[in-house]
Amino acid sequence: MLWAVSSPAAFYDLAQLSGWLGIAVATGCVVHCLGDALTESGCPFLWPLPIAGETWYEIRPPAVLRFRTGKRAENVLLFPAFSMLAVLLLPGVFDLVAEHVGGVVATAVRD
Repeated sequence: MLWAVSSPAAFYDLAQLSGWLGIAVATGCVVHCLGDALTESGCPFLWPLPIAGETWYEIRPPAVLRFRTGKRAENVLLFPAFSMLAVLLLPGVFDLVAEHVGGVVATAVRD
């Protein structure tokens, strides 16, 4: 949202990207559902349609291909790593961090 109100030209840029944004969001939703389907819980891809008398029928691969989520390694390593990556991918943040780290390293080298 901040990007959209930073300049009037941003609204024009957003209008130019609207088709691609829709494709990106749809692709992200499909990939997310496929990832959920690989877990033990599965994913109700066809949610409103009744399958075998259930409307919340989880479609999932064979048991040997499924995995559990929420284990210690995921909570201790992956969640913080991907959270930092998400912040660094915000527009302008990576350059700001790189500039700050470069200043700290230059100061340490001089001393």
